[in-house]
Amino acid sequence: MYHLTLSTQALLQPQVYAIRVYCIRGANLQPVAGSTCDPYIRAKLGKDVETRDHKTKTLKPDIYETFEFRTVLPGPAELKLQVKDWSRFKPVHEVIGETKIDLEDRWFHRKWQALDAKEEGSRNKLKPIEIRALKKDGSLVTRGQLHVWVEVRPEREVLRELPVLLEAPEPREFEVRIICWKTKEVPNDVGDYFAEFELGASDRKRSTDIHLRCRTGRASWNWRVKMPITLPLTSPEQGRLSALLWNKNFVTGNDVVGQTQLDLYRWLLKAYREDRSVNVFKEINDALRKKRDMEAGRATADDLASSNDSSGDESGSDGDGTWSASLRSLLATLNIVCLLNGAEVARSLTSSTRHLTLYSRVPIYAGDEETKEEPTDDTSETSKKKKKKKKKKTASEASEAPEPDKREMAEKDALFFVEQLKTMAGVGPLDATAQWLRLTFKDQKRHRVVARGSIAISVEILPKEDADNRPAGMGISEPNQNPTLPPRTGRMALSTNPLSVLKELFGPRCVMIFCCCFCLCVFFVLWFYLGMYYVNIYTELEALGFVGGDDTVVVDDAVAADDATDDAARRLGAWGM
Repeated sequence: MYHLTLSTQALLQPQVYAIRVYCIRGANLQPVAGSTCDPYIRAKLGKDVETRDHKTKTLKPDIYETFEFRTVLPGPAELKLQVKDWSRFKPVHEVIGETKIDLEDRWFHRKWQALDAKEEGSRNKLKPIEIRALKKDGSLVTRGQLHVWVEVRPEREVLRELPVLLEAPEPREFEVRIICWKTKEVPNDVGDYFAEFELGASDRKRSTDIHLRCRTGRASWNWRVKMPITLPLTSPEQGRLSALLWNKNFVTGNDVVGQTQLDLYRWLLKAYREDRSVNVFKEINDALRKKRDMEAGRATADDLASSNDSSGDESGSDGDGTWSASLRSLLATLNIVCLLNGAEVARSLTSSTRHLTLYSRVPIYAGDEETKEEPTDDTSETSKKKKKKKKKKTASEASEAPEPDKREMAEKDALFFVEQLKTMAGVGPLDATAQWLRLTFKDQKRHRVVARGSIAISVEILPKEDADNRPAGMGISEPNQNPTLPPRTGRMALSTNPLSVLKELFGPRCVMIFCCCFCLCVFFVLWFYLGMYYVNIYTELEALGFVGGDDTVVVDDAVAADDATDDAARRLGAWGM
């Protein structure tokens, strides 16, 4: 453990010191009035005061300024750093917040001195960066933070150790390309879906076209979105990508189906620092695949590449590039392609290698054989014997090679061809550079988060030069390349059949309900119509003799006489007789 004994003479004899203050940036500043401010730094040590130019309309200013003072310690030791809001119309600028640093407590403290002692072999012994809270006098409320570090150097070391040159990172133009492929498991039966993307707090949002009358929750866009961006970013919040899935409503307004967020801040920093293109999900998938291969004990792409290099050196030294060596290198390359490009390309290469094994009896020599020097007379006989032995081994290996299964080759070729056709038609598997992101929706009534399906997107970050060298159209416009987007599937198709049109517009369930209602309406109309005119129709048919003509009525004479007598009696009673 480091121990340092401070001499009493150093405390009693004042000395001149150089104080260097490096201000990097401010964060979370609270404006005095309005929603933003024009901050600048005012540094004061004793009677010396220094200021710098202000930054316009920001709450997170990048300062990158250095202040240097001379002072005597022990002596005036309070360093005050103020952040003020610049105003054109006010003679006295408002103080947003300030922080105070006691230089004597630092310089004469053992831990501060120990920081210099740990930095061995360094010409300029830097102190750690501090995040100082900004407050107003008499208030405990934090008004922001200031990122600084402070150096205290004796006067004799000033010329030997120059101040650190603070410069803001050079801004560079990049382009973020997002490909919105499709959705799945969206709970709505029928909807007019479109996706909207926003990177950080940009003023302009990018959206896809509308998939009208999408059924089964599988919307398809294959839509490219391009967003220019300047790196580095001032805050991590500006590197957050938001994706929203909307249901277009032409009457009442659009409804949010689900949303998701993706943090691209570290990937943007990676692209800026390495100055190269970064395909986010492709690099993630490659890293996960490599990790699985290492855990399973399988060879990785780096191992196969190193084995290829070593096999190439051995073949060049032996001078005999036989078909077996070529086949081994081809299979190694096949494994690399399997790791990097997916199983579809691997199947095609596997089938091609099996076709090539038909010619395994023909010895094939490597290209290094032709460029070798001719052997001398002393070693000509030994070299001929070695060649004869190797030819015999090659012939024996070729005769022992199993014949390929033609049916299996044909099935795999057909399967690969079908997958290629599906990809061209837009119904193939998900692209290797894409990833499914889960969509969620916050139900305010039930106070819970509900899953609303998934959306597949690809994200690539390119420098401006790479973007110009690899042109790609916005949306589905030309040039359709880098990568080539397949046609969309499941889009609404118009037809002369009214039922098909209704099915496309309202969905199969609505069409079924409509047909059932129509059949019921027809049934009730016919029922009421026939019920009203049933008696008239029967009477007309009876008059025409079609019904009731064969019925005869038999009347008894005695019963008829009694009925006539009763009728006469009723009539006489009615006249009062």
